[in-house]
Amino acid sequence: MSFDPNATDNLNIVRQMIGDTSATPILTDTTITYYLNQQTTLAPNATIDLLDVSVQCLQLIAAAYSQLADRTVGDLSIRYSQQYAQINQLIDRYKEEMSGRRNRLARLYPG
Repeated sequence: MSFDPNATDNLNIVRQMIGDTSATPILTDTTITYYLNQQTTLAPNATIDLLDVSVQCLQLIAAAYSQLADRTVGDLSIRYSQQYAQINQLIDRYKEEMSGRRNRLARLYPG
């Protein structure tokens, strides 16, 4: 299935969050759905943490890019290392958001 910008289901939300919205996506729907289902398996009554699912999916993409070497052919240059770095920056940003949310909850509901 390709990305639908008008859809509001969790699969398309995660695709948008990780930037995997092209006609030929990097991750399959099955892969993303697996991580979405893991959330409900681990905590059946909890809300699915789309940031956490997005981080897991981005880590898969980063792992794939880490295997690729930068290439230059004539005037064309492909910098997988830059894509890898950008993916890791997004992972860090989402992890910071998750940490900030947990800190706010801890202040609201001290243990």
